[in-house]
Amino acid sequence: MKHAEDLPHDNISRLTKTLLFIAVTSLLSFCKPSNPAISADSDAQAETAIVSTITINHVEIRRDILAQLQKREIQYWINEDNSIGFSPADAEIIDSIYYEVVGAYAARN
Repeated sequence: MKHAEDLPHDNISRLTKTLLFIAVTSLLSFCKPSNPAISADSDAQAETAIVSTITINHVEIRRDILAQLQKREIQYWINEDNSIGFSPADAEIIDSIYYEVVGAYAARN
């Protein structure tokens, strides 16, 4: 019976690399991407829209943001969890509206 110290170092290294490769390959084959934009299942993705949300609990700031979204005719909706949903394409303008509204609120108070 051969002991580990009797085996050549190169064989152990090669065996370790092979086992590591098999383990990583197996693990990756069972993983699914969490980002719907990069999923390989395009048929299912065609039915699921990619959206962004923002949650604002401050009543006055929320009211002012909703008023600005309406004024600028930006499409939005209110989700069941009371967050504001919008298209990711509008993220930059919504960021600027948010900072504008928060700045105005801070200046008033």
